[in-house]
Amino acid sequence: MNDDSTKDLRAQTPSFVRSINGVEYLDEIRWWQYVSSPATLVPRRLSELMRLGGVRFWDEEDAGYNFVREPKVLVTGFGGFKVGFDSSTPEGKLNFLGTPKSPEEMLQHLRQSMGVAGFWSYGNPSNLDALSMDSVTSRHGHYSKTHLLQIDLAILGYSAAIEGNFMLLRRWFNHVERFTNTRCLAQCSPPLLVMDPADLEDARALRAAAEARLSLRKPPARGDLPRDKHRELVADFYERVNALWPNSRALILGVDADLSNLRGCMGNIADLGQEREARQMLALVNDSLRRLFPDLFKHSSNYGYDLPRHWSCRAQWEMESGQESNSNS
Repeated sequence: MNDDSTKDLRAQTPSFVRSINGVEYLDEIRWWQYVSSPATLVPRRLSELMRLGGVRFWDEEDAGYNFVREPKVLVTGFGGFKVGFDSSTPEGKLNFLGTPKSPEEMLQHLRQSMGVAGFWSYGNPSNLDALSMDSVTSRHGHYSKTHLLQIDLAILGYSAAIEGNFMLLRRWFNHVERFTNTRCLAQCSPPLLVMDPADLEDARALRAAAEARLSLRKPPARGDLPRDKHRELVADFYERVNALWPNSRALILGVDADLSNLRGCMGNIADLGQEREARQMLALVNDSLRRLFPDLFKHSSNYGYDLPRHWSCRAQWEMESGQESNSNS
């Protein structure tokens, strides 16, 4: 890979993330289009996707992007319809179904859908409008209505060590967009998740050793093999070689799930028997959704969880935790 060309690309990087009222939105279509253009980026595609999605790295000042410091959870759409933005999209708005809308406008439509579902229970004897009925059903704890709402998320920078946790939860998700684990060129040079700065020196040594050794391996030549047979052999080669990377290699995941099922997953934040990293990722999902639906999700601090102090979003987390504590007192 040409390091100079990569640095030039990074210097010209457009923005694919827009933050509105504390929620970060990813223009997933433009994000994928951007990394899909230069073929030289394929072996480094994972780190590029994470960097462009706002993941923080311990070595970002050196333009290395090899050691994940802070993962990221972003909203990519609602109900399978992707949000986006470009230079013509007004600040505070996102393009949704071809029209610039604020998140508040989009959420109002979603809440109307939940409110209409409430009409069916008693025939709306008080003659409420849909938004008012949504408030009534929430007040009475009728959260089955949240099965109506699907939200699309990008989960970036978690490690292979907890991918099994997500796969166990996938029965609650409508769809999971998972990197085909190890069987591709894009997994040949993955960044590593480093949860604590005390581990960074060891992570550097391990990654350097793994890359130096594994870069010597070359995929099998095609020779006289049929194309399909050769492709299978190459995929098998990548699976064997890429599986030798440490379990801390960082990955990305796309999730589409309804709000009711997502709410049901959040109790795992308090499960001390689970990996701390798994609890951290669920807390990031929880707090992103809480900013959109504060009546449906409680702050992650209520599960006995404490955000890592070296994460850049720590100040926002503390502020939101304090606000919820004050409102409950």
